[in-house]
Order: sequence, then C-alpha cells, then structure tokens
Amino acid sequence: MERHVPRLHVFFLPFLAHGHLIPTVDMAKLFVDRGTKATIVTTTPANSSSFSNTIMRSKESGIDIDVKILKFSVVELELPEGCESLDMFSHSKEGNKWGLVNKFLHAVQWLQEPFEQLL
Repeated sequence: MERHVPRLHVFFLPFLAHGHLIPTVDMAKLFVDRGTKATIVTTTPANSSSFSNTIMRSKESGIDIDVKILKFSVVELELPEGCESLDMFSHSKEGNKWGLVNKFLHAVQWLQEPFEQLL
C-alpha cells in the first residue's frame, strides 16, 4: 500500500518594505523548485502589486507560488491612508516622519494574530 506524504508548505512573511518583497519571491521560487509548496503573505493589494508580475511569470513557467493577503487597516492603527509599506514614509509630507515610522513599526506587530490564524 502506497503512503501519501503531504508536501511541506512554507509561508513567507516579508517585512513591509519594497526591498524585502522581491528577494522573498526569489526564495519562494527556490523552495518550489525543490518540491515544496510556497505561499507569500502580504498585507494589501498595493503591496502585492509590487511583485504580482513576477508571480504571474513564475506561474506561467510552472512555478506555483500562492499569495495570501492579511488585513492591515492603517486607519484603525492611526496611520495616514495609504501608508502600507515602510517605503511610503520616504515620500511623506508630514512633519513628524519618524513618529509615523515608529507608529508603523508598532502597527506591524498587529499582524501576528492574523498570521497565526492563517497558519
């Protein structure tokens, strides 16, 4: 009797900054190439759009990487609308940019619970 061994499923949760997303996709590709299932977890469609073309091309070439989006409501976390990535603060016109960065870093901690629920 043949036994079915489930595939290892690896979840990647890159830090919410553009420079972390593309290397994460590259790592996910390496895992998939070795027979592992890979899912990249991000927070908003805006963040996923920065690597969606890469994911699409990978799927077309047979590398299937899933993407899951967690809720990250910046307004509820007292951040300005659209501040969904650390990179967005470099364009901020608000006077207290470092205060916003600190709020953002604190807000990222709120992703722990939805990420654990996803797992």
